[in-house]
Amino acid sequence: MLRASTSRSLIGLAWLNVFVHVTALVLAAIGMRPGTPLVPLSERLSYLAGRPAGWTLGWVIWMGCAMALVAFLAALTHRLGEDARLAQLGLMIAVAGAAFDLMCDSVYIVVLPMLASRWPESEVVFLTVERVTGIGSLVIANGAYSISVFLFARALHDRPGLTRFTTGVGYAVAGFGLLLATAGFTGIAWHAEWATPPVIGLFCLWVVFVAHSIEPARNAS
Repeated sequence: MLRASTSRSLIGLAWLNVFVHVTALVLAAIGMRPGTPLVPLSERLSYLAGRPAGWTLGWVIWMGCAMALVAFLAALTHRLGEDARLAQLGLMIAVAGAAFDLMCDSVYIVVLPMLASRWPESEVVFLTVERVTGIGSLVIANGAYSISVFLFARALHDRPGLTRFTTGVGYAVAGFGLLLATAGFTGIAWHAEWATPPVIGLFCLWVVFVAHSIEPARNAS
């Protein structure tokens, strides 16, 4: 009974990740884009100064994505057992990435609108904080998530019931995730915009495939 319950929990967490990540993408396009470097500085400062609900809600949902990701990987690590050293390492890296992610998202919610409301006096400070936060969010947090998923894909590589396609999707998540992480270095707005959907889409596929592949093995054990 406990094993079946754990399996259902893994599948539930997989679909929770799909829901929050897809929701976050929608909000990013609707309520968050006007506050990003994709629009001219004066326009995004004016937008953020009003503390728009779409901006705040969007980042809150992205914070939920970080927590849902860690919860899924923690459940998967538990499922794999004590011998899955790569999974355990991957989980620790994901937790570290989530800590940076939550901090950066909090800065986006609280600090950037505050600085935007003091424009033009705070323009240099705003740009500096925006750039540093982008590095923390993209390079450190998303880089950590990418490495974590790679380690989990390696840990699952020879797992009975998992297809090569599922393993390949995991590696693709890691690869596109590291591509997204480099956007923190380039500082090019469209780089992050175009790299994000493939990462999220592939990650959603991966968690669902992994969860549903693990379930038969759980029921058979």
